[in-house]
Amino acid sequence: MVKFFVMAPIFIDYNGDLVEENLVVFSSGNKKTVETIVTGAGLKKFSSEVFHYHANQQEVLNIANALAQERNLYPYYLEISHKSTAEISTVASLIVDDNLKFLVAFEIECTGYTDAGEFIYESLKNRSPIENLGLSGWCDEVLAKAKTVVLDIMGQCAKSIGVSAPLGASFVLDSFYPLVISDEAAQIDMSELFSNEESSAEQSHSTLGGDNKEAFVRIGWNYGLSLGLNDATANLKIISFLLFLQSYYYQMRFFKLYFLNKLEDLIVQKEISKTESETFARLKLSYHKFTLHFMNYKTGLNPKYYSEFEKVELLWHLKDDMKIIDRAFEIQNERADKLYQATVEKDNDTQNLALKLITVLQIFGIYSIYYDGLQLSKEPISYFKGATLLAVILSVVIVALLWKNGFKAVFANKKRD
Repeated sequence: MVKFFVMAPIFIDYNGDLVEENLVVFSSGNKKTVETIVTGAGLKKFSSEVFHYHANQQEVLNIANALAQERNLYPYYLEISHKSTAEISTVASLIVDDNLKFLVAFEIECTGYTDAGEFIYESLKNRSPIENLGLSGWCDEVLAKAKTVVLDIMGQCAKSIGVSAPLGASFVLDSFYPLVISDEAAQIDMSELFSNEESSAEQSHSTLGGDNKEAFVRIGWNYGLSLGLNDATANLKIISFLLFLQSYYYQMRFFKLYFLNKLEDLIVQKEISKTESETFARLKLSYHKFTLHFMNYKTGLNPKYYSEFEKVELLWHLKDDMKIIDRAFEIQNERADKLYQATVEKDNDTQNLALKLITVLQIFGIYSIYYDGLQLSKEPISYFKGATLLAVILSVVIVALLWKNGFKAVFANKKRD
C-alpha cells in the first residue's frame, strides 16, 4: 500500500485592506460565533473527549482518525469527496482551525504498482502527485466545492463584523505539501528527493524510524516520507502534526507580513488615531493567543514527537519568523507610542486654543454683565435679579467646561505615561 496525503492551503482574496485584520481579531475573540458559522456550513468539530494515540497496528491510516486521536488539536472537519476505482481510492476533506485557516486534505491510496520505490519516486516528480497520478480533474472538482464552503464561511464572518466580504478563494500549487506513507520499504535512495532543497545533513533519517533499518522516515521542506515504518501510531502522529504545522505556517506568514508592512506604514506616519492604535493592540493580542495555542499543542507531544516537531520548526523557519515578529513588536511599540504622544499633544493644543477663546468670551461676558447691571440700576430690582441669575448660570457652564477639558488632559497624560 502507498498512500499520498496532500495538504493544500486556501488563500482568501479580500475586498478592502482591513478585512483580514478584522477577521483575525474576530476569530480569536468570538469563539462561539465562529463555531456557529462554521458548523452552519456543514463542518463538525472533533470532540475533546476522544482517545489518544496508543500502540495498535490495526489503526486505519486516514486524516479523520489521526485528528480524532490527537491531543490539543480539535479543528473543524468536512469530507467533501470520496470515490474509488480498482487501483486508486480517494478521499478529500476540508479542515478549518480556530484561526479560520483552511486546508484541503487529499488522501490517495494506490495499489496498482509493482515497485513501490520507483512508483513513489515517479509520482513525486515536480512535487505534483495529484497531476502525476492522473487526478487533476477530480482535484479541480474538490477545490471548487471547497471554495464554495470557504467563501460562505468567510462571507458570514465578514458580515458579523460589518466589513466587505472576500472576493474569492485561490490555491497555489507550490504550497501543496505531499506526505507519502507506505508499508513497504523503499528499494531506491529516497533522500535524493530532497537534494534540491536540503543539505545532506538535513536529509538524515528521522529518529521516528527507530531501529528499523528498512524504514526511511523524513519530514522535509517540500514533502515528507514514511516508508517501511510499520508503526500506525507514529504514522498517524506524523499526519496530524503536519496538518497542524501547515495551518500554522500560513497563519504565521500572515502575521509576519502584516507587522512588517505595518512597520513601514508607521515610519512615514506623523500621527496615529485611537482606532488604529486599538486595532494594532488587538492584533498583537491575537498573535499572542495564536502562539499560546501553538505551544499548547507542541508541549502536549511526548519527547519523541516533540523532538521531531522541533526539527520541522527549524526546517520551516517558524522560530525565525517568531523572532522577526517579536523584534517588530519592540520597534513598533516605540514608534506607535511616539505617534500617539504626538496625536495627544495635537489634541491638547486644540483644547488650549479652545480654552483661550473661552477666556476671551468670559472677559467680554463679565464686562457685559456689569455694564448691563449699571444700566439696570435705575430699573426695577427684578431686572437686576434676572441679570444676576444669568451671570451665575454662565459662570457654572464655563467652570464645567474648564473642568471637563482639564480632566481630559489629565487622562491623556496618564495614558501616555
